[in-house]
Amino acid sequence: DPTRAVFTLYCFFQIAHSFQGFYKSCVAHNPVLNMLAMHEISDIADWTIVEGTGKDGDWTKSLTEEQRNQMFESSPIAHVEKVVTPYLLLIGEKDLRVVPHYRAFIRNLLARGIPCKVLMYPDSCHPIDEVDADADASINIIRWFQKSFK
Repeated sequence: DPTRAVFTLYCFFQIAHSFQGFYKSCVAHNPVLNMLAMHEISDIADWTIVEGTGKDGDWTKSLTEEQRNQMFESSPIAHVEKVVTPYLLLIGEKDLRVVPHYRAFIRNLLARGIPCKVLMYPDSCHPIDEVDADADASINIIRWFQKSFK
């Protein structure tokens, strides 16, 4: 049931931006929004090449133009103009895996009137697992979905 599905996995985020209108709402936890930008700022550059191009690459060398294009096109930011699903983003400010890079995505949603919200957790890394942050995120996720499913 697309109106009741709740996921926080990276693969769901990729699916959610590919099937616009199918899901009523989305919560993304430290999402990869721009694989190309992430390659430049993350501590897992090797992972971004594989995920962004589908091939192993040498992360110690500069990306080719083809790799850069593939990585951008495989990212949600390349398709943001099609997004109609409301988004809640949960961002750990100390995340070195998926360094926060959400602003362009949110700016586009806001400009088009798509409901969206960003919750920042200054003491959290990739897992938002400190007791107070986890509790806050859980409460806000429930509230977000309650509002979305009215």
